[in-house]
Amino acid sequence: MTSNLSSSSSSSTSPPIVLVTGISGYIASHIAQLLFHSGYIVRGTVRSLKQKEKYQHLYTLYHTVNNTNLQLYEADLNNPSEYWKPIIEGCTYVLHVASPFPASTPKDIEKELIKPAVNGTLHILQAIQLINKNDRPKRIVLTSSAAAVYSGHFPESHIFTELDWSKLDTPDIPVLAYSRSKTLAEQAAWKFIKDLSEDNMIEFCTINPGFVFGPLLSNTPCTSIEPLVRLLLGLMPAVPDIIFPGVDVRDVAKAHILAMTNPHANNKRFICSPYTVPIRNIAKLLANEFHPYSYPVPTKNLPNFLFTLGTYFDSALASVKDMISVRPQFSNQQSESILGITWHSSDSMILDMAYSLIYHKIIPDKSKNKQLSIPFTKLQVDIQGIEIVK
Repeated sequence: MTSNLSSSSSSSTSPPIVLVTGISGYIASHIAQLLFHSGYIVRGTVRSLKQKEKYQHLYTLYHTVNNTNLQLYEADLNNPSEYWKPIIEGCTYVLHVASPFPASTPKDIEKELIKPAVNGTLHILQAIQLINKNDRPKRIVLTSSAAAVYSGHFPESHIFTELDWSKLDTPDIPVLAYSRSKTLAEQAAWKFIKDLSEDNMIEFCTINPGFVFGPLLSNTPCTSIEPLVRLLLGLMPAVPDIIFPGVDVRDVAKAHILAMTNPHANNKRFICSPYTVPIRNIAKLLANEFHPYSYPVPTKNLPNFLFTLGTYFDSALASVKDMISVRPQFSNQQSESILGITWHSSDSMILDMAYSLIYHKIIPDKSKNKQLSIPFTKLQVDIQGIEIVK
């Protein structure tokens, strides 16, 4: 069940233990890296300890910092609360990041997407209630999504805030399966918190990022890379009119840790989506950067009717068909004023992701004799403003 990369001390002077669910994932790996560099003891869950290739990069992140502990546990979102209880025991904070994010819509949406997202969240909250009151984590931070804020709306004339919720049954506005899963999971969590007695109340908040860009820390592909992979490899003949509400993964990770300890963050949602990024702008940026190195990035515009036709033959396209011509805008004031987040530029989040795909060999290096320089290797870990709070 557990694999300790370094033994942790039971001394009262030890740094707090932070549980990060799904720690080998895209966002969670960045969270773990920041926690390592900030001096926390990190406990993480993975689906299988036998699949070392999926969490091997954590060893590298771990060994870059002295006096840091990493503890790995095997867990699944479908595991009951009794299974999660010993994993959570001893943790000062819980960052629940794990949630299904498939590249295409699964055949059984309820079984493969909705239930794991909702039940996984509730199992963790229920497990905390099984722990002695004085030994429970101080705060739980849930990774939700901007998709739980704006889906099902006509968004053009509205700037979304944390007071907004997605409408799952709006006539004529289909809601993506992923958006539905994130909305239902977050709503279930808030209902659970609201229904707790005053004696059993726990501190809770959510991070609601837009579509996440930025560098990968491992060679394990994730759904977030799909648009850039298709563009860099020329897997689409032209570029559709899709707008991404975007954010850098490094900012999302930092928001989690700041929300974990900020005394004013309890009982709040935090939208992290500072950019509205047309995929056509992404294509132009990538073309300017990578055309000299033989990457066939398309720049022609794809008419909407052709994109719609393509969704019948490509399940990945079908999963984003409802984003055509939708331009949601968000207020990030709460993340900026309470958490103090400052954002990476939109260009850097795109280019750093692209270079990381090449660096990790997820896509081939096509530069041949042109000696492509990969600045991803020089990225810095920004822990400014993060400090241990016991």
